[in-house]
Amino acid sequence: MAPTLVSTMQVTQRRFNASDAAASDSSSSGGTALDVAMKVNKLKRMHQSGQGQGKKEIEKMAWRELNTLSEQQIATAEGKAVALLLNSWAYFARFWEKGKDGPYEGLVDGQQ
Repeated sequence: MAPTLVSTMQVTQRRFNASDAAASDSSSSGGTALDVAMKVNKLKRMHQSGQGQGKKEIEKMAWRELNTLSEQQIATAEGKAVALLLNSWAYFARFWEKGKDGPYEGLVDGQQ
């Protein structure tokens, strides 16, 4: 019985530590993984409907938003966040100049 209790306590402590780390990461980047996922998913819907800014600008905004996530936030993201992030990333990858590696953002006067 004791090993089970220790194992359960260790798992609970790890989850608590992970949620603390995710909370501190979210405050520094402006949101949780789910917050970012929902923002990027909204950008995807705007892109699909043709609303808002030009499509290229929406694509760049999505890339920038995805890159606000820390490694810790990604590692501890909930299932819904992971699903939304992957779906949106895969959608935008079709339009980004470098595919899954994003758009070209460092162009100066049209030169690479």
